[in-house]
Amino acid sequence: MLSKRAAVLLLSTLVVGGSLAGCSKSSAGGTTTTKPKATVTTTSTTKPTSVASTTTTVKSGPTTTTSAAPHYGLCPPVVLTVKADKSSGAAGKIDLGFSVANAGPEPCTLDGYPSITLVPASGKVTAVISHSGQGSVFSLLPQNVSLTVSSLAAAGFVLQYNDEQSDGQTSCPQIKQIRVTMPGLGGTFSFNKSFYPCGAPNISVSAFVTESQYQTAFA
Repeated sequence: MLSKRAAVLLLSTLVVGGSLAGCSKSSAGGTTTTKPKATVTTTSTTKPTSVASTTTTVKSGPTTTTSAAPHYGLCPPVVLTVKADKSSGAAGKIDLGFSVANAGPEPCTLDGYPSITLVPASGKVTAVISHSGQGSVFSLLPQNVSLTVSSLAAAGFVLQYNDEQSDGQTSCPQIKQIRVTMPGLGGTFSFNKSFYPCGAPNISVSAFVTESQYQTAFA
């Protein structure tokens, strides 16, 4: 017979063996399911930066080149030729025309009004000068008139007077000479001419005009 101590050892062995067997069986025949860990995927969406686009449309067209009109210096009197070569009118209004040409070595200009002095046959006169005569030439404002190098007239002006007595006047002074002074650089041209302007006497003088405008005044 087994002793009591042996019996206890045997029982312990059986218990331990059974436990191991049970564990082994469970491992062999059972199915162990391992749940996969959830994978969290983070998607980062970056919106593209909007860049403003500016489109400039340039229309092509013809290229225009503007040249400034030449501006010559004032005509020195020494190069000018002035002639009293026009006259027209009847009793009441008389026009005397003076043409101007450039006999110098280079182009030059005239601008403004000539100054007029009347020399009487006797005594003294104080002429009343205005620029408000009758006719288209007196409606033209002063302009820069270019004179090319030529012996032909390139500009002109008109002197107008009235030969009818008025305001109780019994006679009009006799003028024997007209003196014309150019603006800017001076210079005086004298013309012997006998005429009888009435009034103080009253004289109207136009501005310098182009050759075509001068000829139109006597057309």
